[in-house]
Amino acid sequence: MIIQLLALTLTMTSAPGAGRPEAALEALRAANTVRSEDAQEAAAHQREAAELELLRTTLEQEAERLRSERRRRAERIATLEARRSALEPKQDGAGALRRLLIAQAERLEAALDRMARATFPGVVPEQRRAVGAVARFEAASARLDAAERNATRAGVEIATGQLEGNDRSVELLRLGGVAGWWRGLDGDQVGIAKMVDGRLVLGVVTGPDAEAIRRAMTVAKGRATPQLVLLPFDHARTP
Repeated sequence: MIIQLLALTLTMTSAPGAGRPEAALEALRAANTVRSEDAQEAAAHQREAAELELLRTTLEQEAERLRSERRRRAERIATLEARRSALEPKQDGAGALRRLLIAQAERLEAALDRMARATFPGVVPEQRRAVGAVARFEAASARLDAAERNATRAGVEIATGQLEGNDRSVELLRLGGVAGWWRGLDGDQVGIAKMVDGRLVLGVVTGPDAEAIRRAMTVAKGRATPQLVLLPFDHARTP
């Protein structure tokens, strides 16, 4: 029995790998490193997905607000048409309708001007000069239609913003009216744009986020194959 135990002990101490505990520890460290990197990557993907969901929700809310404004405008037009029909037999009917149309156009223009101050350049078109009550109302209505379309689409505009207190002309890539990124006309700087107190404010971005902005700008201008680009996002915005 003693001879057999000695033989077993000798066999166990001479087994392959018994003299290399450092190799086993190194393998465990490598496995822990891989596991940690996987967890960090999964967390980053979750953050990016949450930011994209916030963008989508905000864009849908803005589009719904514009649709509601369109419905209110349609109801107002129907009311005006009814009043016009009632006024037609009277001598002063045309003058009354003209005053109603001008009043409605002024309210619509004021609402669009407020929206223009709160959203990125290019969402709300410039007001078109129109002569006459009907032409003015139609111009304001067309402006609202264009703003509704632009609020749900991406676009690239030439705009002037504030960079560190100085005016800077840039290419502005906007996602509807809720998110924006910019690139200098010389291509040297890029960053995130946001509206603050009716002004376009520019912040500089560097590193991988800067490269993502440059790539997205190239895709948006039709100079590269469409692709998914994850962009940095700063949703802070004040009217």
